[in-house]
Amino acid sequence: MDIAGLGDSVAEKLVGSGVVSTFADLYSLDVPALAVLRQKSDTPATEKKGARPSDVSARNLLAGIAKSREAGMRRLLFGLGIRLIGERSAELLARRFGSLDALRAASVEDIAAVPEIGPVAAASLRQWFDSTQNQQLLERLKAAGVVMTSTSPVSDEPRTLEGLQFVLTGVLGAMDRNEAKRRIESRGGRVTSAVSSKTDYIVAGEDAGSKLEKGRALGIKILDEAGLLALLSENSPPPQAPPS
Repeated sequence: MDIAGLGDSVAEKLVGSGVVSTFADLYSLDVPALAVLRQKSDTPATEKKGARPSDVSARNLLAGIAKSREAGMRRLLFGLGIRLIGERSAELLARRFGSLDALRAASVEDIAAVPEIGPVAAASLRQWFDSTQNQQLLERLKAAGVVMTSTSPVSDEPRTLEGLQFVLTGVLGAMDRNEAKRRIESRGGRVTSAVSSKTDYIVAGEDAGSKLEKGRALGIKILDEAGLLALLSENSPPPQAPPS
């Protein structure tokens, strides 16, 4: 969940002291509960310095935990630590289903149909959701105000680029790279930073450098910005007529 101030050592103290036993316990912490973090270090050098987390540190940690409530479905799904569901899988599932409730209601077949997920990861996810203990955990997180929907709207555009990988290089004219990435992903494509044998297209703008050269050497298809726009427009629904 990318919680500021919650590193390994803090997590070990919280769990080791019994203050936190499940992920949901984080969202019921307060300053008195974090008194365990004020324990002196076992190392004499640290004790001499008198280095102890203060109430300010505790409040900063609580602020980080509070902020994580708004992280959205992708971070939450990744943070749950479900076997075979990594950061990329969580991103794909959040983009496809839009909410944790919709994902929980999906069949193994529906989940496995998402490119890059597959039947083994889908079965692992289904097994996790079917656990009574995990269902209770999700209900506690929901009651604590943790957002379980995607922070980005689910795209209703046709997924004409499903399974294709793109690399962007150089300066584009009509849109910047972030906009190009968003539009590619809204059609089901994936944008990566490095050129490899798995790359399907390189989108080259002005002053494209070594990525373009490597792509040519590998025989990868090269698109200019006009070519990308044409690809994005394929099978687009016709524009709606203005109201009369």
